[in-house]
Parts: sequence; structure tokens; C-alpha cells
Amino acid sequence: MRDRRDAYLSALNKGLDDAMATGQHKPCIQGNIISDREAKLSKEELTSISLTMLSGGLDTITTQVAWFCSLLVNRPDIQEKAVSEIRKFYGEDKPLCDASDDQQCPYIAALVRESLRYYTVLRLALPKASIKGITYKDTVIPKGTIVFLNSWACNMDSKLTKALPPADPATWSDPEVFRPERYLEQPDAPMFTYGMGYRMCAGSILANKELYLVYMRLINSFRLDKFEDIDYHPVSGNADPRSLVAMPRRYRSLFVPRNERALAEALGKPGPKEAESVVA
Repeated sequence: MRDRRDAYLSALNKGLDDAMATGQHKPCIQGNIISDREAKLSKEELTSISLTMLSGGLDTITTQVAWFCSLLVNRPDIQEKAVSEIRKFYGEDKPLCDASDDQQCPYIAALVRESLRYYTVLRLALPKASIKGITYKDTVIPKGTIVFLNSWACNMDSKLTKALPPADPATWSDPEVFRPERYLEQPDAPMFTYGMGYRMCAGSILANKELYLVYMRLINSFRLDKFEDIDYHPVSGNADPRSLVAMPRRYRSLFVPRNERALAEALGKPGPKEAESVVA
């Protein structure tokens, strides 16, 4: 895995160096740092920055998808609703949808937000330190205090969420129920999964787009069927409550292609008949 990662990173670095040498590079974080004469960073430090940006969401995104798959297996009603909404934009013959689709399917976008809220894989947001002493509701918080946002509790607190504008109390009367429609009823409703304020997750927009595309392709390509009983509840199904990232217990499920031939063609692999002829 490390060798593959380093190979990808080396290719990306070389591509950037070549583009910068000819003045054809597009603005990016690493390019800006290299161009900044005051930023005296070594190649190792630049590599560390790149790896941070590339791998920041590896655990959280993959874990989020694992939880989501466990939900789909147990909620065929959500699968069918999602498929019918996707069909308004893509047919069964386009299992991979459009990679440049900017979240044009509202139900899938709502499904992404609700799964992020309901599962909150990083239950405690990354710690912050107070830069000066403050008093909040008669509580003194000294300078240098480490503060954690309990993202999970905030996402599940109906009183807190209903109190924040523009939240509609009716939309948040059932926070412990997985109901993506709440984000159709109120698209700007709050969500605490990425943290709050100026120091919230820098990759939140990218993560939303990644999950949207994964969910679209997953649901449009496969029907997820139950192979064994799965505890998909975010608390009782948590493999290790002591872990920083809340992961589901290991499970097995069935991925049944909705259109095997179209999927094989989209992936550039032989379809069922072609595969049989190759084996013969």
C-alpha cells in the first residue's frame, strides 16, 4: 500500500514540477508553496503536506460507506426510493453515472447528508485550544483549554438542532430515525459531522462530492441483499466504542448487478457472454 501511495505521489509531484517549469500549472496548494519564496520547506515537508491532503479522509470516507452499505442491506425501501430518483437522471445502462455530476439528484444529496448525520463516524470532532480565556454561560474557560465538540451528541440532540436557525422544529422531531427527507424539507438544516466554525473540516465539500458519486454509482450499479444479519445501528453496531473512528462490525452482504452487461462495459471488462467465450 505504501509503495502504491508513493508511486502515485511521485507521479503527481513530477507532473506538477513539469507543468511549473513550463508555466502551465494550475493553482494548487503545493504549487503555491513552491512558488512562495518565503516558505522554505524541504521536499519531505512538502510530501507530508500532500499526504495529509490526500489521506485526510481515507478512514472516515471508507467507514462512512461501510455503514451506508449496512443500512441499504436492511432498508430495501431506501434502496428502491434511491433507484427511482436516480432513474430520473440516469438509466440502468449508465451504471457509473457522470463523474462530473454536481449533485443534481436531490434525494442522493440528501441521503449523503443524512448518512453523515446519522452515523457521524468521527463522534468527537478534532480538538481545539482556546487562545484566550472566556466565560460562556457562567462557565470560565481558561486560555489553552482543549475543547472537543461532541458532533454525535449535537447531531442527535433535537432541542439543540431545533434551536439553531434555520432549523424547522418539525424536521428535527425524530433525530434518532434515519430519514433523508429531512434534508429535502430543509436543505440548509444544520449538521455537525464536519465540526463547526472556521476550523471545521477543510475537506467537507470534497467529501460530500465523493460520497455523492459513490452512492450514485453503488445504488445504480448494484442491489444490496442480505447475506447475514447485520446490526446497522450507529451505537450497538459500533465495533469498538474506544476507537477514534466509529466503525461497523464486520459483516457480509450480497452485491447483485442491476445490469451486468452494462456494468462490465462501463468497467472495460467482458460481459457474461464474452467471459464465457474467453473461458471456453
